[in-house]
Amino acid sequence: MDQDDNTGIRIFPLVGWDLASLPGGGVLMKVDYLPGEPTRPVTPEHARALAESLCVGMTAAECKDLAAALTKAAEEAEKHRSV
Repeated sequence: MDQDDNTGIRIFPLVGWDLASLPGGGVLMKVDYLPGEPTRPVTPEHARALAESLCVGMTAAECKDLAAALTKAAEEAEKHRSV
């Protein structure tokens, strides 16, 4: 886990995610993350065993907006990485 000293935001390592369709046209997103920084390197299997999950429900439109926002954020991150 990292903490941005400027904002106080905690950043947790992402382990994985799953998506599922909900009745009525919604989408369920489960995000798996490590609740803290491991004291030593861990295998992907061990990380999944230690992970906690956050489940978020959203409409199809919100899912599309999130997809667009994630794509834009990834493109910006790649620009800064190559500089």
